[in-house]
Amino acid sequence: MVWLLFAIYFAIIYIEVPGLLRGKMYRELGLFTAVLSLGIYLSLSQFYGWHIFNPFAPWIEVLMP
Repeated sequence: MVWLLFAIYFAIIYIEVPGLLRGKMYRELGLFTAVLSLGIYLSLSQFYGWHIFNPFAPWIEVLMP
């Protein structure tokens, strides 16, 4: 099942990246890479059941009575 997930991500990369490189949109390519990397991490953590860090957890412990 993970191979299907990676096949989808490779298809997205195959479709989007050449146009960004042709247009010399390097900042957009950097943002695309960052967002895609975050998406890959979150989808793999969902698939494998990894613990996802919650940045609000310390605040919840402090503010909840």
